[in-house]
Formats: sequence, structure tokens, C-alpha cells
Amino acid sequence: MIVDDRAQLAEFLESRLTGAYAARARGRPSAGDAIPVKSYLMEARGSDRRGGAIDPRRRLARILSELRLRKQFPGEVHDSRAPELFTIRGPVRGGKAASLYLDCRDERFWILHTVARSHTADWIVGRMTRIGSGLARLTFPDQLLEMAAGLGKLRGAALAHDRRPFGDEPEREDGNGFMSMQIWGGGSTHALEALGREERLQSRISLSRVQLRYRPDSGGPEAFVLADIDMEGRLEARGNSIEAHLRLVETLRRASRRQIDAIELRQAVRAGRREGRIRGGLMTVRTARPTDDLHRLCEVLFSGAAPFRLWGIPGGGASAVMQVRALDLDTTGVLDFGIGRDFIRIGLPQGTSGGAVLRFFANVQRHMDARARLLDEDGRDVIDFRP
Repeated sequence: MIVDDRAQLAEFLESRLTGAYAARARGRPSAGDAIPVKSYLMEARGSDRRGGAIDPRRRLARILSELRLRKQFPGEVHDSRAPELFTIRGPVRGGKAASLYLDCRDERFWILHTVARSHTADWIVGRMTRIGSGLARLTFPDQLLEMAAGLGKLRGAALAHDRRPFGDEPEREDGNGFMSMQIWGGGSTHALEALGREERLQSRISLSRVQLRYRPDSGGPEAFVLADIDMEGRLEARGNSIEAHLRLVETLRRASRRQIDAIELRQAVRAGRREGRIRGGLMTVRTARPTDDLHRLCEVLFSGAAPFRLWGIPGGGASAVMQVRALDLDTTGVLDFGIGRDFIRIGLPQGTSGGAVLRFFANVQRHMDARARLLDEDGRDVIDFRP
């Protein structure tokens, strides 16, 4: 369906969420009519040759023109009466058409909604956020997933921690090779709290997904949505209230934006206009697990491969600190790193997205040490998510 405005989009999404759309088409309801709504949070980066923001429609057309994406999904962009709302519609691999709805009301932080099948939607979004596209998925650190879980009633969580890329003694009982766990149903909160008290597990208790039952302020006592929120900025909703889902999506978008804006405002290194002094400062990731092989650590962090997607050449030789200026392949910005045994210093040059810092820290939590902290020069926590 091609939508004309946000009200029509909300009505359509709710009809698919509740199954009313299919029931109307057939003339009778069925238990299998309801379709989950998927929403993706993304960051658009880059500017035109004059330094201004790129028009969302032109950017979108460029993203969709990529050869592999165009071959599998020749989607066409349809305007709406709202200038920042677009429908992308086209056949998938020569079969049924899929529709995606892109809300660019915030010119930097975009939201994409769809009722397409999960594997189809994930593939299309993956190609749209490929390296060099200027569009990146938002990544949620543990703190944001914990904040999201507190917005409703926690129904489950998935934990995932994987140090295997670092070749870190995966077979040792006290090593941090790999651990994955799912907790669902009543008592999930208590189960997570109990796991968190186990000292041998604390470095591996990193959230990758939470599920919560969320109710809106309006819509009656029966209105709800059961939301799955994962670390890659993806929300999947089941239930009967699209209002609840859209409000939850917007809450997480705003929380992410506030945190990224705060990192750029307080930490980006730049020259002060009036006093002529350097403003901003270094951030430090502190880990409770020292790393002995700095060369191996840098090899994994700055190879350009997932999950860190940073590319750089370490310097420093036999020094206790390896210095790296790295390109963030997601946002195409530059970050400066100092890598030590139990710390990683990060310098954020002006113009680089604070989202690159957030993504790096989230990946440190899930692949190095779940207890890691991101601190400013005064030793205060940089991460502070609030709804």
C-alpha cells in the first residue's frame, strides 16, 4: 500500500497488526491474520558539496540504486503529502511486492516501518545500510536496552557474548569465549538479577534483545503491544495498539539522539571560537579484563570486518599504548584510539558522529567485557540514557 500521510500509515499498520486488514478482505477474521510490525532506527550521515544536508529523497534514490539491491528489490520511491514520509514499494526477487515506509521527519535519525517478512525486511535494510551508503543502523548498548525494559513489563531477554574473534582461550571455564542464553516468561527480571550477582558471569551478561509488554497512556486498559527490541535498533511488535508501538519507537529514537548529541557536544575535540582553547576531551573505555596481546586486539578491532567495522593501521610498535586513527565504515567518520592493556582511549574529532562511539562501546560490551564503562576525562560515565 502507498500511503498519503502519517495518519493513513498508522491506520494501515494497525490493521495489519491486529489482523483487521486481512479480515476485511476475506469478510471473516482468522487467528493467523495478524502480522507483526517491524521498525528500524537508522542514522543518515554526509552532506552535499556545499556542506548542507542532503535532500532525503535524493539520498534515498541513491541508496536504492545500488546494483545488488536494485536487482533483487527494484523499489520505487513514492512521495506523500508529508514531505518527509516516503513509501518504497517493489517486487522482491521477482515475486510479491513489499512496501517499506520511511519517516525522515528528523533529517538525521530516520525510522523505517514495514510489515514485510522479517528475512525480507532485514535483507533490504542490510543493503540500504551497506558500507558507503551514508546510512547506518543505530546500535543499542546494554544501558539503552535496560532503559527500554523498564518502560513496560519485561517478558524476556536474550544474552549474547562472544570473544572468539580475539582467540581468547575459549575452552577455559573462567574464559569469555562464547555464551548465549534466552530467558522468557514470568520471573525474567528476577532471573536476570540473579545472573548479574554471579561474579563469574558478570563479564558475559550482555543483552542482545529484550521483550516487554508496553501499554500506551490512552486507548483503554486492553490496549498493548508486545515488543521485541534488539541491539541493532530493530523493534518488532505484536498486539493491538499501533499507538503503543510508535510511541515506543519514538521514545528510543529520542533517547538515542539525546545521547549522541551529548557525546558530540561535550566530547568532540574542537577549537573554541572565543577563548581559542581546545574544547571537548578524550573518552576512555575501562575494562575489567586486561588484554596481553595488543597487536591481536588491534588486528580484530581495525580490520574493517563486522562487528566493529573500523579500519585503521596501528602505530606505536613496542609501546605500551597502540595509537590508531581509524575510519568508521558505517558513518564514514574518523576516530582516534589509544589501545592499552585495560583501557581504550577514544578521541572524537569534530564532524564525526557520536553514534560511532556508541556503536563501538556497545560492541565492546558484547565482545570484550560486559562490565566495560565509558568515562570522560573526569571519570564520569558518558552513557546516560533516559526516556
